Amino acid sequence: VYKRQGLGTDTGGSTRVPASFCGIAGFRPSVGEGAGNGRRYPDTANDALPISTTRDTVGPMGRTVADIALLDAVITGGAVPAAKGLKIGIPAVFWTDLDDAVKTVADAAKKKLADAGVVFVDADLTGIMALNDSMSFPIALHEPIAAIPAYLTANNAPVTTVAQVQAGLASPDVVGAFGAIAGDVFAAAYAAAMVPT
Repeated sequence: VYKRQGLGTDTGGSTRVPASFCGIAGFRPSVGEGAGNGRRYPDTANDALPISTTRDTVGPMGRTVADIALLDAVITGGAVPAAKGLKIGIPAVFWTDLDDAVKTVADAAKKKLADAGVVFVDADLTGIMALNDSMSFPIALHEPIAAIPAYLTANNAPVTTVAQVQAGLASPDVVGAFGAIAGDVFAAAYAAAMVPT
């Protein structure tokens, strides 16, 4: 049976990036301020193996944005939002230097949304890429040191340490990431990233 929606997990793009490669939509719900306050989907600790308690969230994927809106409404218990009058921020930094084929598809999507009543507003996110670079990997590759063993222990897994998980990995990319986790190479950068501004 063909399903129109599904759930994935997203720490740094794992619902949105694969969705974009497959011609479907992916949504990363808000994680609020990172400590659980303001999370769109509040219980992520028991939903999937955690990587980052600050950044992890379940994320819906669907054939269309409307499919995602419906699934989001089911998860949150809210109503499906109407497109008319909905405001969406468009940060110029993410809309410059697009590949021609991507620009064509993105512009068509914007037009379709605008025709449905969505209002686009400029979002000044100057410096967002540098800020992201200073936080993303330090958070995502430091927090698993505590999050993964806690999850494995709570779920009576046959392995309970990052080193045991790392020993069973086959993918070179994942082995490399776990090397950074096990070596806690981002400890200092994590401490700096978590300082409130």
